[in-house]
Amino acid sequence: MYQLYIDPGTGSLLLQMLLGAVAAVVLFYKRIVYFFLKIFNKKKLEEKLKDGNED
Repeated sequence: MYQLYIDPGTGSLLLQMLLGAVAAVVLFYKRIVYFFLKIFNKKKLEEKLKDGNED
């Protein structure tokens, strides 16, 4: 049976890359969701103002 060894420097580099990738994905999706919510709310506000001016 083979035993694999990862030295501490390589292990910390892999851990740092993994955490960085997770953080990037989370921030990317958070920004995308915020962008779409902002567009949706803007359209909703415009419709509300448009309906209010017709009275």
